[in-house]
Amino acid sequence: YDPANTLIEGGLRPRSEVEVMKDYIAYVHAKNVAFFFDGNIAENPVIRTIWARKSVPPSAGALDWVEVFFALKNGSFDGFVSVEEFFNPQSLHLVEEALAFLKECEKASPAKPVAPFTKFND
Repeated sequence: YDPANTLIEGGLRPRSEVEVMKDYIAYVHAKNVAFFFDGNIAENPVIRTIWARKSVPPSAGALDWVEVFFALKNGSFDGFVSVEEFFNPQSLHLVEEALAFLKECEKASPAKPVAPFTKFND
């Protein structure tokens, strides 16, 4: 299961993704994705903004990893989460930071919907 890819491809919430794939998730890819205006405008057939995306460390993108861990807990996932370190091949330090961030997100995620409700656990 690659939550960043599903954010790109369908924009579904992690909870509904995990509910559908529940018994078929072998492990989880941990990365994130950022969207940004790259300065280009398409003009055909109408003028519109072109958005680019980039894989980034788990703490730096649009994906909410607390929400992902909430979904995994609700889906009774008990497997491995692997950090994809291709976002910067120059430093093991970034992988260590990513792991620390993901551990904090896992701790912060509720095991079931509880008050105060948030955007993802209500």
